[in-house]
Amino acid sequence: MALTDSKRPPRAFAFRVPARLQAWLASERGAIQRMACGAFAIRVTGAITIFLSQILLARWMGSAEFGIYVYAWTWLQMVGDIIHLGLPLTAQRTIPEYTQSRQARAAAMKRTTRRRHGPAEPRTNSPPRQRYF
Repeated sequence: MALTDSKRPPRAFAFRVPARLQAWLASERGAIQRMACGAFAIRVTGAITIFLSQILLARWMGSAEFGIYVYAWTWLQMVGDIIHLGLPLTAQRTIPEYTQSRQARAAAMKRTTRRRHGPAEPRTNSPPRQRYF
């Protein structure tokens, strides 16, 4: 029996993925959860890297120099948290509202224009074009 004569399609993997897992992988919710897990993994990796670099810097610098470094780094972190003045949070809140209201205004303007002037037609002095399809 040849491989092409079989009734079952060939498998891409050595194991079969359950239907529930396939549905999760294909769904929008699954995509959101995978992105969230990826972002979480990046944050955990960053925290571990910072922790290990702190240990290495403390051993390399000594106590006095590392204390100065930690003092400066703490001030930098505090200023970095304050300096944005809440603009990213404001943007997250207002941009979707603006987009929604802008789309609503554009739809209302389109309805009003069609009601007053009829459907939009090109205004040219040339004869109408022939359609080829």
